[in-house]
Amino acid sequence: MDPSHARRYTNAEIERIVSEILADAFPKGIRIPIDIDRLAQRHELVDDIASAELLEDQFKVAALLISKPNGHFDIFVDEDTFNSYRA
Repeated sequence: MDPSHARRYTNAEIERIVSEILADAFPKGIRIPIDIDRLAQRHELVDDIASAELLEDQFKVAALLISKPNGHFDIFVDEDTFNSYRA
């Protein structure tokens, strides 16, 4: 799995995009911090959230969002990050 062709986002871009999504989804506001795992797991378009070995070490990314032909997504999280949140 080589994500070198994927677009990379800066932290500022990610924060802006997430803020826009949250503002649309929760117009009355939402309390921060949010449990992103729970939010992603409940999203109808997310099929799976799984760990992937060495994403951070080999590709310098903490996670990948994989678009599938059916319009759904899988999220792969670096194994160390994934395990630290599960502990």
